[in-house]
This record gives sequence, structure tokens and C-alpha cells, in this order.
Amino acid sequence: MNTHSLSEENIIRVNFKMNHENCWTNITENMPVKVHTLAHNVYRDRGYIFGSIEVKAPTANIIHEFLHKFKNSNAIKEIYNILPINVNKKIYQIFFKEKYDGMISSILYENGVIYQNDYIENNVETVNALIRNQSAKDLKSELSKIGEIKKFTLSEINYHEYYSDFFELTEQERTIIYTAFMNGYYSMPRRLYLKDLEKMTGISKSALEEYIRKGTEKIIHNWINSNIPILYSKDR
Repeated sequence: MNTHSLSEENIIRVNFKMNHENCWTNITENMPVKVHTLAHNVYRDRGYIFGSIEVKAPTANIIHEFLHKFKNSNAIKEIYNILPINVNKKIYQIFFKEKYDGMISSILYENGVIYQNDYIENNVETVNALIRNQSAKDLKSELSKIGEIKKFTLSEINYHEYYSDFFELTEQERTIIYTAFMNGYYSMPRRLYLKDLEKMTGISKSALEEYIRKGTEKIIHNWINSNIPILYSKDR
């Protein structure tokens, strides 16, 4: 039996920006909303993609307008749920089913995507993805058939940037950060202080401070690395 393993030689990072006329994303063109894709689950044989997005808008009226247009988009097959994540900041999460054919996610899927991160604003979709190296040339050609590509770059990757989170933290760091978070150490206003955490765990304040600082730095480092192509391109 022949087996093929993933390696940095056959996986490449692609970052692109494009307009996609026949997709629901075009409703952001004249609407001050920002959309970030949280999840894609592709069902090619059933002809749809199950997705989840988070949407942010400056006012409740704009959120309602976006939701109305989103529901009535030809690209959307069904809305499963709309959850208010932060009503004060006008952030909502939407679970939905969209068509398969002619979508960016389906094209990435056909080209062996193993990681995908999307951001949508002003009818421009910015995508950061990892795909098979041999698919990169075909990907650009296939994307150009469904919209206007404004930017398309390929670069080598470091897997550590994408797949380093749970085991990156030591067991002690994971336990301390979890305990601190669940008991209000990161809350605003703070409900738990190091002296309280010291009593709960029996670990000195100086050691707790080091565990929290090192663990938090690793978490932020991983988040920045996995999102940096989108964060960087948003300002350009």
C-alpha cells in the first residue's frame, strides 16, 4: 500500500482577496458589517456546505438588515440558528447551509484544503488557507472563474504556526489558566486575584504569575500566527 504523508514540501500557504458576485458576501458591499468565518463543513455529495460565521455591525438596525439579506440570498439554502454573542457590541453568530457549486469553499475543498480562514468586508473576501502545493496553479485559475481576484500570493509555511496550541502549554500552564479563567481572573472587572488563586491551588503567587504569563503568551502567539495573513492584508 502506498501512503502519502503531509510535509512542508507538499503543503503551501495561499492568501488571496477577491470579489465573488454570485455569493451572499456581496451584500456587504454597501453595508458596514464585518464577517469572519468560523467553520466550514463540506458535503459535496449532498450539494451543500454547512457553515458558521460571526458578524459585527455598528448598529442593531444594520445587523437586522444584513440578516434579512443573508436569509434571502440565493446562495443560502437554510438558516439553522442566529445567536447573539455580544448584543452590546452587535456581534452575532449564524449557523447556515449554503450551496456547494461555485463557492470559494468548494473550490478550496476540491484542491485539498487542510486549513481555511476567511474575512469579509465591503464585498471583498480575504482568505488564508493551506493547500496541496501541486494544486496552487489550478486554484487561481478556478477562482478566477467565479469572481475577480484582487490579490493572490503563495508562500512556504511553518506547521508550528497553525497546529500548536494544546500541547504547546505545559500541563501546569493549562491547569492554572483554565482555573484562573473559570473563576474570573480574566473578567472585567476582575473577580479573582493571584492571592485567591494561591489559596485555591497551593502554588505561590510568583509561580502562578509565571505560569499565566508564559501560557498566555503562547496562546496569543499562536492566534497571531494563524491570523496574521488576514490581519496584515486588512490594512492594505
